[in-house]
Formats: sequence, C-alpha cells, structure tokens
Amino acid sequence: MKSFFAIILLLAGGYGHARADADLPMTSQRERSVYTLQDCLAIGLREAASLRQAERDLEIADSAIGQVRAQFLPQVSADASYTRRDKLDRIEFGEQRMEVGSLDNYALSVGVRQLLYSGGALSAALDAARDFRIMADIRAEQARATLERDIRAGFADLLYLGEAVVVNALAVEQWRETLVQTEQRFEQDMASEFDVLNARVQWANALPSLIQASNRLALAKTSFADLIRLPESDFDVRGELLYEPFVAEMDALLCEARSARSELRLARQGLALREAEIRSEQSAYRPSLRFSAQYGAQRGPFDFGDGGDLDWRWSATLSAQWSFLDGGLRRSRVREKALERDKTREDIETLERRVALEVRQAVLALRQADESVAAMRETAGLAERSQAIASTRYRTGLATRLELAEANMALTTARLHWLGALREHTLAVIALRHAVGRR
Repeated sequence: MKSFFAIILLLAGGYGHARADADLPMTSQRERSVYTLQDCLAIGLREAASLRQAERDLEIADSAIGQVRAQFLPQVSADASYTRRDKLDRIEFGEQRMEVGSLDNYALSVGVRQLLYSGGALSAALDAARDFRIMADIRAEQARATLERDIRAGFADLLYLGEAVVVNALAVEQWRETLVQTEQRFEQDMASEFDVLNARVQWANALPSLIQASNRLALAKTSFADLIRLPESDFDVRGELLYEPFVAEMDALLCEARSARSELRLARQGLALREAEIRSEQSAYRPSLRFSAQYGAQRGPFDFGDGGDLDWRWSATLSAQWSFLDGGLRRSRVREKALERDKTREDIETLERRVALEVRQAVLALRQADESVAAMRETAGLAERSQAIASTRYRTGLATRLELAEANMALTTARLHWLGALREHTLAVIALRHAVGRR
C-alpha cells in the first residue's frame, strides 16, 4: 500500500501548488526535463510549423513587391549571334556575276525598354503588393498570438491536472490513515469489524479517482508535447495556478479590440487591397506609353566581298497604346472589383460585431470565474479546518468514522473545486486577452 502511494506521488512531481497547505516532498527515480511557461513559449514559437509557413508567406510577399518594382525600372537586354554560311549568294547582271554577303555573319545589339506611363496600373499594383505584405505580416502575428494562447492554456491545464493528482493522492493518504486508525481501534475493542471493512472499502474507492487523474495528466502531457513539438512526453512543468485580478472597463476593452484584433486589421487591409485592385482595373481606361532604344551592329548579306567592317546603327521608338472600345470588358471588370469591395466592407462590419460579442462573453466569463474563486477560496479554508477538527475528534474517540469520512470527502471536493476555479479564471484571462488582441 505504501509503495503504491509512493508511485502515485511521483506522477504529481514537479508541479506548483495552488492551495494554502505546505508542499509535499517529491522524489523521482530518474531525472526528467522541467519546463517553465517561458520555456514552453520559446520552444513552441521556435518549432511550430504554422509560424514557419507564415514566415514563408512574408518572403513571398516581399518577392511580389520586388516583381512590381522591377517594372518601374528600365529593362536592358543584349543579343549576339553568329552564322556560318556554306557559300555566298551571287547576283547576275547579264554575263557578269557578283558574290555578295559574307561567309561569317555577326550581329550584336543592346536594347533598352522603359514603361513611361501605364495609366496608374503599376502604382496600383505596387500598392496591392504592399497591402499583401502587410496582410502576410498580420497573419504571422495572428498565428503567433493563437499559438501563445494555446500554449498558455495548455500549460494551465497541466498545472491544474498535476495539482488534481496531488489532491487525490492526499485523499488516498487520508483514507489510509483512517484505515490504520480504525484497525488500531479495532485491536483495542473500540471499533467493530464492520468499521474496519468499511474503512478499507472507502480507501479502495478513492484509488480510481487518483488513477483517473494520473491518466488525464499523462494524456495532457502527450497533447501538450505535440503542440510545442517536444521530443518527449514524460516531462514536468514548473509554475503555479495563481489568482491575478484582471480589471478593465468594457468600453476600453471594446475599443482596444477594434484597433488591435488581428482579424479586424486583416480585414481592413483586405479592403485596401480591394481599392488597389479597382484602381488597377480603372487604369485600362487610360493610355500606356513606352520607350525603347536599340544600338547594334551586323555584317549583313549584302556586304560585297569576303568581309567588311560591322555596320553600327541605333534606333529609338516611342509607342503609345490606347484601347477605345472593348465591348464593355473594362466596365464589367471595374464593376466586379467594386462589388467585391462592398462585400468586404460588410464583412468588416459583421466581424466587428462578432469581435464585440466575443469580448463581452469573455468579460462575463471572467466575472463568473472571479466569483467562483472568491467562493471556493473560503470553502476550501473551511473544509480544511473542518477536516482537521474531525480527524482530531476521531483519534480521541469523540467523533464517529462517518463524521470523519464526510469531512475527508468534503475537503477533497473543496480542494478540487478551488483548483478548478483557479484554472477557469486563468483560462478566462487568457481568452479575454486574446479577444482584445493582447499578447
């Protein structure tokens, strides 16, 4: 029985205590990794695949900006060719024949092309690329914030489950002490055999709750290790479930959420992207203007004789293009983009209402958690005093075993409810901070 209890205590090792009584001594047969909340956040943010994907999206957005900017700059190209002919062409003038061209033919050219005016299409495209870059950055922030929220919540669950194992282990130990006392009283003819048997049954009935709590802790560890990509699932965490009041006015929280919430920032940036797309489509109503120049030399087919110097020449071209009639294609495309912009505006309004509702629900959940913490703190203190009195009275023969059993069960229940209240308050704070866009 003692060895079993020692094994169960090992399952709860490494966890901070959120109750008022002193920490239990913990032993371990082997060294296990111990992580704080900051350790878990650092590991999760470093190893998460979603964040790596977000970083790639940022690089893609930077590449898109570079592609658009390149169209503002001159495009320079060079061409060179060499052609070897098997024989020269001949021109006949009556009985006279003349060979023209060259067996070795060279051509060299350097060209410059520059877009001078695009009707605003390039400027709109650059704005769109920048908007996309900002959106990618917001998505990366959103992924980090969501991961941090999940890590904090998972860490709080591990602390709660670890403490739940300790509470259930204390309950088992209390029932074991009651069984020992009852056996001693039976030997002194102060208790009946029924009392001994019933005490053993109550001790045995407390074991399944301890085993279940230990199993829930093991499963939570596995899930948390997968979340932050730990290579191990057998580890400990160090921390405490503490009550930290979170005070803020509803109006201030709603205002903060409207400005800081990543979903709203992303939607507003999407609206700016829609505006840029409209300007890009409207540029088709205006002309485009391009300039190109070329400088090169060649030995052409009409060179007389076997050779000759290269003929160097240059040319410059200024071209304009303006489409006057396209069957209504431009008008339809602009109308399509305008409708998409209007849809985005309505989506933003809907999202603002949803975020406001989420903040209000989070505030109500936090207030309820505050009330539970206040109630359970007092209840746990009363239950500890009641159990201590009942235990003393039972040892001195002034209380029945039934009274002690009720006090033991009440203490275990109160401790678990107190831990549950702390957990719910911690999760409510995490949810509210995420709802208003805090990290």
